[in-house]
Amino acid sequence: MTKALDKQVGGNHYKNFKFQPAEFIIANNLGFCEGNAIKYICRYKLKNGVEDLKKAKHYIEMLIEEEEGVKVPGRSLYDGDCLPKLPKIPSPSVPEKQINEKLKKIREDLQKQHSQALEKEFAKELNPSLHV
Repeated sequence: MTKALDKQVGGNHYKNFKFQPAEFIIANNLGFCEGNAIKYICRYKLKNGVEDLKKAKHYIEMLIEEEEGVKVPGRSLYDGDCLPKLPKIPSPSVPEKQINEKLKKIREDLQKQHSQALEKEFAKELNPSLHV
């Protein structure tokens, strides 16, 4: 837990959780709307009751609209700001076995180059007059 999470401004409604909502949200790279929904669901019994559940529902409704492709002109919230910005990972066109074999070869080549460089340095240390 960070120093900032050791204290809480405006109450103690997160102190009894094993993991504070902020820790969970950050660790899972969640977006603004997901994070707020989780925060309000976690605290509703300890702070604002049904009001917090309505807030969570509001953020969930925004996520649903975004997932369903609802666009509201001039509202950046519906232009993708609710969802986390994760890179799209393309499907590999090369079979995994070939990729692993290529990576193994690269590792072996790098180790060989590293060993050769170490051998040259060692030879220089043993006999500084050699120009290896």
